[in-house]
Amino acid sequence: MLMRSHCNGELWGLAPHPTKSEFITVGQDNMLAIWDIATRKQKKFAKLDCSANVLRFTSDGSLLTIGFTNGTLTVLDANFQAKVSRKDRKAEITEIKFSPDNAICAVGAQDSMIYTYDVKANFKPLKKMRGHHSRI
Repeated sequence: MLMRSHCNGELWGLAPHPTKSEFITVGQDNMLAIWDIATRKQKKFAKLDCSANVLRFTSDGSLLTIGFTNGTLTVLDANFQAKVSRKDRKAEITEIKFSPDNAICAVGAQDSMIYTYDVKANFKPLKKMRGHHSRI
C-alpha cells in the first residue's frame, strides 16, 4: 500500500469541512489532500498546478476556495470540480473569508490588498481595498 502525505515544503492550509467529519490540506508541495477525522487517514489526494497557502469552505460546504502562491483564486464545487478560477493579482494569497450568508468572499494577499467577490454572481469582483501597511 502506497502512503502519501505532504512532504516537500511546508503545509500551509487546513480547512475543516462544516458538515462532514473531514478536513482538507494544501501546501507548498502542490498537493491537496482530504483526510477522514475519525480514522485519521487520507481519503483522497490531488496534485495541483501550483503550491497553495490557504483554503476555505463556505459555511454550508457547497464551495471550497483555494488561494495559490501565484495569486490565483480557484473555486471548487462540492464534487471538487473547478467552478471558477481568477487571477486578479500576482502576490501570494494568504487569507480567504466568507460573509456569514456566503454572499461575499474576501481575499487578502501579500500585496497588502483585500479583494471582495460576489459569490452568487460567479465570483464577480466587487471592491479592491488598499491601505494596509503589511501583508494580509
